[in-house]
Amino acid sequence: MHQLTFASNKAPTSGVCGQKTSNLCLILFLKVKGSEQQYASLLDRFKNDPVTIAYVYSEEEPALVLQFGIEANYGAVVYRPKRGKFIRISSE
Repeated sequence: MHQLTFASNKAPTSGVCGQKTSNLCLILFLKVKGSEQQYASLLDRFKNDPVTIAYVYSEEEPALVLQFGIEANYGAVVYRPKRGKFIRISSE
């Protein structure tokens, strides 16, 4: 699981959800540091799929929160970096 920052997200050659990345990115927006460990089981679930799992601490990366329209500083998106498209995942 990778920590994503605004700078690494905008870097075209970055291996973590950069603009030239062809994999889908599952980006988890977290409120509490260290809470990414509860999602470790996702790594096994998607290990054979073209999915990169990344997390963002919402308070440290407000630009990414705004970019993806995350409300209440937590949530998740499935992002297609090459096309610049995403879908927010909600609990509703």
